[in-house]
Amino acid sequence: LIGTDKDGKTAEFSFDKVVAATGTLKINEIGDAVEKEFPETYVIGDCVSIGKIADAVHKGFITATQI
Repeated sequence: LIGTDKDGKTAEFSFDKVVAATGTLKINEIGDAVEKEFPETYVIGDCVSIGKIADAVHKGFITATQI
């Protein structure tokens, strides 16, 4: 994966698993892009729908136990 920071500096990353926290709005462009490259992607939290942090943490826990 090649990432770019806010200053335009790029870096290449290799990984087995990724957790991305993208903010408090439903913004699923990141999830959509990752799902295209990696079929085993789990989209949770505000990428699915706006909710409370406790709901996101619970869904994250449930999802993590299934991986």
